[in-house]
Amino acid sequence: MLSIGRVQTPTLALIVKRQLEIDNFNPQKFWELKTDYRSVIFSSTNGRFKNQEEATHVLEQIKDKPLLITDIQSKKVKKLHLGYLI
Repeated sequence: MLSIGRVQTPTLALIVKRQLEIDNFNPQKFWELKTDYRSVIFSSTNGRFKNQEEATHVLEQIKDKPLLITDIQSKKVKKLHLGYLI
């Protein structure tokens, strides 16, 4: 390891660490429960599931229960629509 300054050395170490995390990233598939109600997408608070069977099991438990909104978050996003950013 070569020291190049008291600020540069830890900064470069952070950059190298982050690059190693990116290089070693292993994407994993997951399932989420969501519903579309009056053109608004609602997400289940049960989180992500590693396989479809887990998600289906939870869906069977909650599908007959009323929709309860516990939190609202809004954000502006840009969507790619037919090759154009809107």
